[in-house]
Amino acid sequence: MEYIITVTKENDRRVISRHANLDDALSAGKSIYEKSNRGEVVSCITGKVNDDGKIEGQYKLIESWF
Repeated sequence: MEYIITVTKENDRRVISRHANLDDALSAGKSIYEKSNRGEVVSCITGKVNDDGKIEGQYKLIESWF
Protein backbone atom coordinates (compact mmCIF):
# COMPACT_ATOMS: atom_id res chain seq x y z
CA MET A 1 0.00 0.00 0.00
CA GLU A 2 1.20 3.48 -0.86
CA TYR A 3 0.78 6.41 1.55
CA ILE A 4 0.50 9.88 0.05
CA ILE A 5 1.16 13.25 1.69
CA THR A 6 -0.96 16.10 0.33
CA VAL A 7 -1.20 19.81 1.06
CA THR A 8 -4.59 21.48 0.60
CA LYS A 9 -5.31 25.20 0.55
CA GLU A 10 -8.90 26.18 -0.25
CA ASN A 11 -9.81 24.01 -3.30
CA ASP A 12 -6.23 23.31 -4.41
CA ARG A 13 -4.77 19.92 -3.40
CA ARG A 14 -1.17 19.03 -4.24
CA VAL A 15 0.57 15.68 -3.81
CA ILE A 16 3.83 16.37 -1.97
CA SER A 17 5.32 12.91 -1.45
CA ARG A 18 4.64 9.18 -1.62
CA HIS A 19 5.78 6.56 0.88
CA ALA A 20 5.71 2.77 1.10
CA ASN A 21 5.78 2.81 4.92
CA LEU A 22 3.13 4.41 7.16
CA ASP A 23 5.63 5.52 9.81
CA ASP A 24 7.75 7.30 7.18
CA ALA A 25 4.64 8.97 5.75
CA LEU A 26 3.44 10.20 9.15
CA SER A 27 6.89 11.53 9.98
CA ALA A 28 7.07 13.34 6.63
CA GLY A 29 3.56 14.75 7.06
CA LYS A 30 4.34 16.15 10.49
CA SER A 31 7.57 17.69 9.20
CA ILE A 32 5.80 19.28 6.21
CA TYR A 33 3.06 20.63 8.48
CA GLU A 34 5.61 22.33 10.72
CA LYS A 35 6.93 24.21 7.67
CA SER A 36 3.54 24.87 6.03
CA ASN A 37 1.83 28.22 5.64
CA ARG A 38 -1.19 29.31 7.60
CA GLY A 39 -4.42 27.99 6.10
CA GLU A 40 -2.85 24.87 4.62
CA VAL A 41 -3.97 21.38 5.64
CA VAL A 42 -1.45 18.54 5.42
CA SER A 43 -2.92 15.04 5.09
CA CYS A 44 -1.74 11.47 4.85
CA ILE A 45 -4.02 9.38 2.62
CA THR A 46 -4.13 6.13 0.67
CA GLY A 47 -5.65 6.02 -2.79
CA LYS A 48 -4.91 6.16 -6.49
CA VAL A 49 -2.90 9.04 -7.98
CA ASN A 50 -2.70 9.52 -11.76
CA ASP A 51 0.38 10.54 -13.75
CA ASP A 52 -0.54 14.22 -13.37
CA GLY A 53 -0.39 13.93 -9.56
CA LYS A 54 -4.18 14.19 -9.14
CA ILE A 55 -6.10 11.90 -6.81
CA GLU A 56 -8.57 9.70 -8.68
CA GLY A 57 -11.78 8.47 -7.11
CA GLN A 58 -12.12 7.68 -3.45
CA TYR A 59 -9.32 7.78 -0.94
CA LYS A 60 -8.86 6.89 2.72
CA LEU A 61 -7.75 9.59 5.16
CA ILE A 62 -5.13 8.34 7.61
CA GLU A 63 -4.12 11.57 9.42
CA SER A 64 -4.46 15.35 9.00
CA TRP A 65 -2.60 18.27 10.49
CA PHE A 66 -4.17 21.76 10.51
